[in-house]
Amino acid sequence: GRLKVEMLTENLHRIRPDIRIDTMATRLDANNCAALFADCPLVVEGLDRQADKKMLIECLAIGERIIVSACGIAGCGLEGIRTQRLGNCFVVGDFKSDCAQMAIFPHKVLAVACWMTEIIQNIMSDNDK
Repeated sequence: GRLKVEMLTENLHRIRPDIRIDTMATRLDANNCAALFADCPLVVEGLDRQADKKMLIECLAIGERIIVSACGIAGCGLEGIRTQRLGNCFVVGDFKSDCAQMAIFPHKVLAVACWMTEIIQNIMSDNDK
């Protein structure tokens, strides 16, 4: 019954109480997407619908911005999880399971999130060099 942005903020503050988080509960669309993320060098996609994921990636793929996304997190199997790089976009998942057609299991969502986290950490450590 709460917005994802509120829940995520709460969870992140549990992990690191001193972190500054700016939130915005706004529906993304092709008209506002680029402007909303204009100052973000790295965007981690967590949208539910395929059409929204596609729109975000298409709007933000131009330039140097890094996008880390997920595709195929439904079902139980972990064996098909892999990373595919498309320009400045890293996509993690099995690339075949669809949340609209299959159940979502926490262990697979967590596995994909861990892969995404590793990509983000590697990018951040490369930027520190």
